[in-house]
Amino acid sequence: FYWFMMISNEIISSKYHSAVLHLPMNDLTTTAKAYKYDGNNSKELITASEVTSTSLVISREGLAGNCFTFDGTARIIIVDDGDYTQPTDAMSLVAHFTCGSVSATRYICSEYGSYKIWIDTSGNINAAATPVSGTEVVLKSSTVVVTDDETPYCAILTFDTSLGQGNLKLFINGKLEDQSGIKTTNGSINNWKTAANLADGSKDFYVGAYDSDGNGTHNAGTYHNGKIEEVILYNTTIYPVVPQTGKEVIINPMQELT
Repeated sequence: FYWFMMISNEIISSKYHSAVLHLPMNDLTTTAKAYKYDGNNSKELITASEVTSTSLVISREGLAGNCFTFDGTARIIIVDDGDYTQPTDAMSLVAHFTCGSVSATRYICSEYGSYKIWIDTSGNINAAATPVSGTEVVLKSSTVVVTDDETPYCAILTFDTSLGQGNLKLFINGKLEDQSGIKTTNGSINNWKTAANLADGSKDFYVGAYDSDGNGTHNAGTYHNGKIEEVILYNTTIYPVVPQTGKEVIINPMQELT
């Protein structure tokens, strides 16, 4: 239900090329696994003690197999911040999920002070990222989720500091739904700050909840309701494509590849 394109001067052997963190969330146990990458293709299982799983429940009705179900209570996954490499000048955050309720704000994945993806009580999918010493930039989808816990969604948040505008983009199922405006000196909620990389909140990576003050205490009003299967964090920009059109317009000049 979506495509994306990757561009690299290295061999791309899988869709995890340039990933720094991968949570497959398709295991047969209720203990979540997380993998870190070297920014290329070599993956390493993160030590179990660095990945916290709380009250997870398995479903065999995932988007492509098994997944974890979330019911609006404290079913969460937390990955210690020190166990993966934080993106700096480019990023892509990919999350696959369904939604069963929007009676409260539903967080899919997040790192306090850096980036987050969530569903608001109107059913719109939101995403945000923060530049170093700047104002958090917030995006919102025009798509409203179907709360049947069956309709699949893929939210992709991409970041590229080298662009003059559209540094932050939100794609839903491959379609561009919102983007930041022209880069400005001071930045704003709609504009990325000039010459600023992505801020490193130095906080843990959350799935299914949000730590709104960075003190390690997730907030009860942020628990997801629905399924989540596979979350991937890249330290590069990927280019989503709508399958029905098969087209992607890339405005970033690319270096010649040989």
